[in-house]
Parts: sequence; C-alpha cells; structure tokens
Amino acid sequence: MTDGELIQEKKDYLYSYKPIERRIRQIEEDITRLKLEADGARAIQYSDMPKGSMNLQSPQETYVTMLEKAIVNRIKAKAELVQKREEIKQAIHEIGNADMECLLEYKYLDRLKIKQISKMMGYERTQLYRIHEKALEKLEIPCEK
Repeated sequence: MTDGELIQEKKDYLYSYKPIERRIRQIEEDITRLKLEADGARAIQYSDMPKGSMNLQSPQETYVTMLEKAIVNRIKAKAELVQKREEIKQAIHEIGNADMECLLEYKYLDRLKIKQISKMMGYERTQLYRIHEKALEKLEIPCEK
C-alpha cells in the first residue's frame, strides 16, 4: 500500500465516525418505537376462552416475542457501533499530542472546516495542514479482530 493510499484509508476511517453516530441514533429511535409497539400489544386483552387450538402462544404473544427479539437485535447492533465509535476516539487519543488530537476531533468527529478550526485553535491554516499531515502519519488504525 502506498503512503497516499494509507493516508486515505486513515481519513476514511476517521470520516466513518459521523455515519456511525447517525446509525446509533437511528437504532435508538427504532428501539423506542419497538418498545412502544410491544407495550401496546401487551395491553390488548383477549378472551381466556379455549379455542380448541394446540398453539400454546396466542398471536398476540407471538407478536410480542417477535418484537422483543427485534429489540435485542437492535441493542446488539447498537453495542457494536458504539464500540467502533469509541475505537475511533481511542485511536485519536493514542496519538499523544494535544494539538493533533484536537485537530483530528474537530475535523473528523465534529466535521468543522479548517478555517473554523484555525480560529478555535489559534493557528494559521497552513500550520494546521502541517499538523494534520503529521497527525495522520501518527494515527494507527486498530486491526480488525
């Protein structure tokens, strides 16, 4: 892999942070919706009168069970995404230079422009580009397990 390809891979890795955050929020909303739907389905009362069927679970219970499984699956997916998000933050913090770490967080996690970052950090844009280049060189992408 060339240096340019490696730097691009690091940028792509850092840029994946925002979509991960969006997906986490979307899953949280989905979990909330599914819980409300399950609670509503549990509230429906059916007659206790036997119907002659050998089915041990009513359609309502089957539906609630399906919703609960969907909730568990969403929680697992969210946990994986939270782990990836924290992994990105940890990779940045392992650089060991406050300016480099701040710059990468502002640029990739907060998605600020260099002009904005320049004002916030008190550096000229050209200096920030040099810091950015060095930060990307120092950044280590964790290996997939």
